[in-house]
Parts: sequence; structure tokens; C-alpha cells
Amino acid sequence: MKMEKGITLIALIITIIIMLILAAVVINVTVGENGLFKTAKKAAIDYKISEILEKLEVEKVNLIADMNGDIPSVTEYINYLISKNIITEQDVTHIDDNTKEIVVDSYMFLVEKEENGNIKITYNGTATKAPKIGKIEIVKTTINSISIKVTASNVDNGDYKYYIKNITTGEEYAVEPTATLKTNEYEFTGLTRENKYKIKVELVNQKGKAEKETEEIETVPTRVNSITFNKTTLELAKGATDTSLTVTVLPEDAENKTLTWASSDNTIVTVSVTGEVVTITGIKEGTATITATANDGSSKSASCTVTVTPPPPPEIGGTGDSHTAKQIPYSWDELGEIAKLISDKYGYEEGQINEDTAEVTVSAGGVTTQLGIGDWTTVNNKKVRILGFNHDDLVITTTNEAGETVAWNQYGEGTSNTKAGISFEYVDFLTNSVIHPANTNAGGWKDCNLRKVLNTNANALINTLENKEEIKQVVKKYTPTYNTPATSDSNDYLWLLSCGEIWDNGYAGGDTRGQSMAKEGDQYKFYKVNLGSTAVGSVSDSLIKPNNNNWTSWWLRSCRAGDDRSYCTASKSGCGAYVCWDTSVTGVAPGFAI
Repeated sequence: MKMEKGITLIALIITIIIMLILAAVVINVTVGENGLFKTAKKAAIDYKISEILEKLEVEKVNLIADMNGDIPSVTEYINYLISKNIITEQDVTHIDDNTKEIVVDSYMFLVEKEENGNIKITYNGTATKAPKIGKIEIVKTTINSISIKVTASNVDNGDYKYYIKNITTGEEYAVEPTATLKTNEYEFTGLTRENKYKIKVELVNQKGKAEKETEEIETVPTRVNSITFNKTTLELAKGATDTSLTVTVLPEDAENKTLTWASSDNTIVTVSVTGEVVTITGIKEGTATITATANDGSSKSASCTVTVTPPPPPEIGGTGDSHTAKQIPYSWDELGEIAKLISDKYGYEEGQINEDTAEVTVSAGGVTTQLGIGDWTTVNNKKVRILGFNHDDLVITTTNEAGETVAWNQYGEGTSNTKAGISFEYVDFLTNSVIHPANTNAGGWKDCNLRKVLNTNANALINTLENKEEIKQVVKKYTPTYNTPATSDSNDYLWLLSCGEIWDNGYAGGDTRGQSMAKEGDQYKFYKVNLGSTAVGSVSDSLIKPNNNNWTSWWLRSCRAGDDRSYCTASKSGCGAYVCWDTSVTGVAPGFAI
């Protein structure tokens, strides 16, 4: 019986022990560090914080809507929350103009203005009178210093303790701070260039201590933080230049303030910089963006949208009796417009333009310059030069499909011009050729084979020229036989010059010109200035083609007087002649008018 009682007592004790153990487990699960009660309480706090943050964000959106989309300042937002009875003035701690701390339902939130203008709201702990560091702002970094500014609340005359460690060299924070100050701004100096550092700040007062650490900070040169243009859009005409764009690079003490300039499309707009002068040039109609990017690795840039508009119509100004030859700055399209305006001003009154004009003032494509005799440009990479203005008569009639003769306005419908504005000649040979293979000059220029090669054959050279759309058909005089001075007319796009268009004298005086019996047109202004009345057999550099190193001759359209099988030629030594058979090949330097 006693044994049974003993066993029963032992069992009871074991049962009690097991129950105590189970109770301890239940208590720990319920109220322990990770117990159900604490977990539930933390979840409730997190939910409350997120609920408050959501409400604060909603009120921010409502304020922006009330302000028609403008972003409010921090002060405007705080005042709005007060007006909505979400907080009171006593719930606001002023840190600076762009940073406030507010208390909502015993929870603290930091309200601060970001660089992009947005208002950022972050949870900052529970309300307390202990000091709290909101943020550490990196004010400036140089190659050997870091300047910071601390944003804190509940400072209450506390001390700021500043620590720094070099991450690159593996340093740790020193036991004692680098400095202990009452001020919330500090500059660490004597640092090593291009090393990485971390900074720690402690704020200590009678109510407690707060601590905050920065991310890694590298001691790099002061970099560009902004690039601004004085304008973001610009309009200029095709061919024009603009130097009004100015740029400001900040800060002033940035180590490398150089910029790389670029155009998004160099076929529309180009940009070049000399010193502080930015030159933008319109190449063709369209829109492109000019961008200046900092070279210091900061990735800062500024852009200006440039619109290139059609050039203003060309204008023809004053005239002159002499001219210094130079390269022509205009395209053939522009020269076509200019020629039409020159033709419009044909006449002999003051300010008008005729065959004796040596120079005209032209404003076209944003360029104002003097255009005159001897000025040169190229056609299909071959050099041509101006012979004169309003010299050649335009062909003013044509035959329609019905075979009727009708008026022909070569400068366009509604025009009635009678003169081609500008006449040119080739300086480089267009080709080398025989003039007529039949060993005769019968029929003269109009019937010779070279005229067909230039103008009317299936593979006529006129059709290969880049400026063929600008070339006008003009009336050219020629002698149809070698032994009479009578002249006839031909209508040509490309033509050989005559003796009379080069020299004002001839082998027999009177109306003879060069080796021809007749004038066949008047001397061009270019040759009037450069040859004048120089004897037809005299040496002249103005007759040299295609360069200054040879005596090559070139065909003229004039029949040689007294010779039924020769055409005249020109060369450095003056006027000569060449027999026109199938082996007589020499230079072809035709003229044309636009």
C-alpha cells in the first residue's frame, strides 16, 4: 500500500513539472521577445505609421491640386496641414526653411524639400524630447575637404561631435571626435584626394544622445552642378550664323568647367566655340538640338533647340566698276535666285546693272558680299568664273506642241526678263575634243559637231551638269562662213566663246576680232578689264587654261578668216587657229549663263 502511494506521489510531481514547462513555453510564445503580443503590437504600429504617411501624401496631392499643379513649399504644406486640423503649431519643429519635423499621433515625420522640388515625407521615430539627427547634408567636397551640415531636432544647446574615417585606407573612427562644437556645420580638411570617407555625427544634451552616419563620400574635385543657357530655343535662317547663345557653368570654383559641344544633326545645324563665343550655323531647313556637356564626369548638360528656317530672299545692293576676284560663297540654287534679281535690275540708270558692271553687292542665305567678274566656283568639281552681268540676251520665244511660236519666260511665269543675269566660262576644261571631224567650217558654229556634243546629242554634256536647271538658253552670234563678215544667231545653253567676246581688236582692224572677220558679240567685262585693247597676238595670263604652267589652246566658235577648214583658238599667246579635222583635239572651255 505504501509503495502504491509513493508511485502516485512521484507521478503527481512529474505531471506538475511537465505542466510548468508547458506553461513557460506558452508564456514565452505569447509575451517573449518575438512573442505574439509584441509582434501584434509592432504590426499595429507599422500599420498606424503607414496610415499616417498615406494621409499626409493624400493631403500633399490635394494641396498641389488647389495650387493648379504648382509644387508647394515646405512651409505652405505645413500651414495646409494645420488648416486641416491634422497637426497644430505645437507639433512643428523648425529645422530650416526646407526641413521641418512634425508630430502626428505621437509619431514623428521629417518633411523636407528635395532637389527636384518634391516634398519628401519620412517616418522619423516616436515623439520624444531626446535629441534626434534628421540628416547629414554633404554641402561640398573638394580634393582635400568635405563640408557638412546637420539637420537635427531637440538640440537644446547640445554638443555636436564630428568623427571621420578613411575607408580607402581601412581606418576606424577615433575614440575622440575630430571636433566638438555647438554649430551644426563643419568642414573636415587635410584629407587625401580621391579617397573614400565616412562621417559620423553625435548630438549630445541633457536629454540624451543621437547618432547618424553618412554613406561613403569621395574627395573629388569640385564638380559642375549646373549648366544653363540664356535661351532654350533659337531660330535662324539657312546659311546664317548666330552668336547670341551664352552659357553659365556653376559653381564658379568647379575645377574643370570645360564643355563638349555637339549638334544632334550636323546636316541641319553646326556649332563651334572660340573662347566664350558660341557660333551656331544653319545648314539646311529643319530642327536640331545643340548640347553642351560638362567634361568633369558630372554628366551635367544644357540644351537649346535650334530651328533653321528658309533663307530670306536675296537682295541686290550697290554696284561697282572694279572687283577683286574671290571664291563664290553661294550654292547654284542661290546663284539662280541672285541671277534673276540681277536681270530684274537691268538698265543704265544709277543703281542698275548692265554689261559694263564689274561688281554687285548681294545679300543671300545670311551672307552679304560683293559678287563680281572673275569670282569662281565649281560645276561637277570643275572651276568656272564670272564673265559679266546682264551681257547675254535670253531666248524669249519657243515653239509649242502645235508648232506655234509663243513667249518663253525663262525666269518663271509672270516674268519678262530679256537678259541672263550672270554669264560664266569654264576655267578647267569640260572636255577635250575635235570641233568638227569633216575638215570644214561650213555652216560655222551652228552646224559644227561640238555644238551638238555640248547641247543636243543623246548624251549631251549639258545633261551631266549639276547646275543644268539654272542654265538659261541665250542668243549667240556666229559667222556661218569663213569669208564674209555677216553673222547669224544660234540659241544655246552651252557655247564656245567668240573672238569678239574676248578681244576688242582683230587681225585687220575695223570690225574684225581676233582671227575672225566679224565681232560675233561684245567683249565680256572680265576680258574688258583684264585684256582691254591688248593686241590680239599678245601674251596674256588671263587666257591661260586650265592652269598657269602650260600654253594649252582652247576652241572658240569663230571661223578663221580666209580658211575654210579652221576654227579659231585661244591660249596664253593670244588668238590662234586650228584645222578642224578628226585628229585636231584641243581643250573645250564653254560658257553658259544663268
